[in-house]
Amino acid sequence: MKRPRRPSTPTDLQPLGPTPLASSSLKKRSLMLAGHATSLALEDAFWRALERWAADENRSVSDLVAEIDAARTLGTLASAVRVALLRRAEAKPHTGRDTRSAQPAPDPLATPEPSDDHA
Repeated sequence: MKRPRRPSTPTDLQPLGPTPLASSSLKKRSLMLAGHATSLALEDAFWRALERWAADENRSVSDLVAEIDAARTLGTLASAVRVALLRRAEAKPHTGRDTRSAQPAPDPLATPEPSDDHA
């Protein structure tokens, strides 16, 4: 015998508090790419990560974004930047007992090879 479903109330729909995504509005900035002004809209967290990456390599954000733009084959520039940042984060060595961290980090701008997984 099934239990009756509890009816939802307006309090069930209220957020429990601020979430990390609550302040994820897009911030648009202008960059020079190949001599042309281009605007790019990203969330604050992505801008911070992009600035950190550029600083780590002693480059400007514009130079880094231009490289990402040149390497992209599909999608928008904003998506390409997010994916490059994700690949860079995944490629960074992790602390702890993970033995995979001893392997050289792959190039975050390289196009991934197709997978044979069909699962």
